[in-house]
Amino acid sequence: CSQNTNRTCEECLKNVSCLWCNTNKACLDYPVTRILPPSSLCTLSSARWGVCWGLFKEENPYARFENN
Repeated sequence: CSQNTNRTCEECLKNVSCLWCNTNKACLDYPVTRILPPSSLCTLSSARWGVCWGLFKEENPYARFENN
């Protein structure tokens, strides 16, 4: 996945095993042993996997997924 760092979210997520972090424009290997990526890897509000347009709302205790 790292070869797509500093490109675009769309380029990164062409590989389904990748995670895009908006904060630092990094394309990372998705941590498959976890349901959600750990904040040490990328904050949930900046993390994208599967699609680039979503926004994960951390402040909601039930953590809803919204379009942005």
